[in-house]
Amino acid sequence: MCTSHYLDIFITFIICLNVVTMSLEHYNQPTSLETALKYCNYLFTTVFVLEAVLKLVAFGLRRFFKDR
Repeated sequence: MCTSHYLDIFITFIICLNVVTMSLEHYNQPTSLETALKYCNYLFTTVFVLEAVLKLVAFGLRRFFKDR
């Protein structure tokens, strides 16, 4: 699963969504947008941490940091 092409595409899509949500932040934004962006950041952080944990378990510490 960790070497799947589909996982790479999914993570790339999540990264792009993360960039879009970061660009939505602006001065004097409504509190509803601020709350939505906060929860989006929680979601993105969870996805990135899960990906890292999956790859650490699958590859081991040495290969995880050695492989680009």
